[in-house]
Amino acid sequence: MKYKIGDRVYVDFKSCNRMETDGTHIFGEGQIDRVDEDNDFLIGRLDKGGYFGCPSSSDVKPINKSCVHGYDVACLLCGFGQSETTGERIWHTQR
Repeated sequence: MKYKIGDRVYVDFKSCNRMETDGTHIFGEGQIDRVDEDNDFLIGRLDKGGYFGCPSSSDVKPINKSCVHGYDVACLLCGFGQSETTGERIWHTQR
């Protein structure tokens, strides 16, 4: 999945960066602030405070947003859905 700045995610991993945070369990919901596509790496901040940096291929799950009717996958009322090619969440006016 391709992430972009501002995406909401859930992260859960153990830090292994050979610094003072080495071995720290980092987890929680947060927002992506930077995407390093060359190294497949995401940098962001957690809602509960603190920061995270981890590979986008693992340790990260997108947080699905609901439409105004409360559906998080698709809604026939407002056209909220998901792109079949990219997996990106879209509204009917963006197709």
